[in-house]
Amino acid sequence: MIPTQHACAVPSPISSALQLSNPPAGTASFAMIPHDTEGDLAKGTMETTHWIFWNVPAISVSLSENVKPDSSADSIVQGKNAPGVNGYMVPCPRPGATPHHYVFETYALLDISPASSRADLLKAMEGHVIGKTIYLRLLGR
Repeated sequence: MIPTQHACAVPSPISSALQLSNPPAGTASFAMIPHDTEGDLAKGTMETTHWIFWNVPAISVSLSENVKPDSSADSIVQGKNAPGVNGYMVPCPRPGATPHHYVFETYALLDISPASSRADLLKAMEGHVIGKTIYLRLLGR
């Protein structure tokens, strides 16, 4: 389960700390796309992108919690989430909704522009991905 300090259950939620391990040989950097696979059907969305970031150096296999929007600590670049804002968007399923599945797709790879959207990142990664993993977390209210 996603801890409450990383969800909308608290007044000022913060992004989660993340730890990566066992990168494929030859990895130069990582990219990650945390997203909600259920989205918000009441709003007509089938999936919600909560955060995208890349240029996480392969030698720095961790990301501290509470990464600020548009920050670029250690060369990490954040792209646009579902509302089109750079940075972390807190997970917040509707009250009474069944638990949502939050997928953290992690890619071992490359380098792209900070004005990128999820579609831009996926296109730039074509032909550059040398490994991928998926981490699934739940949040219900």
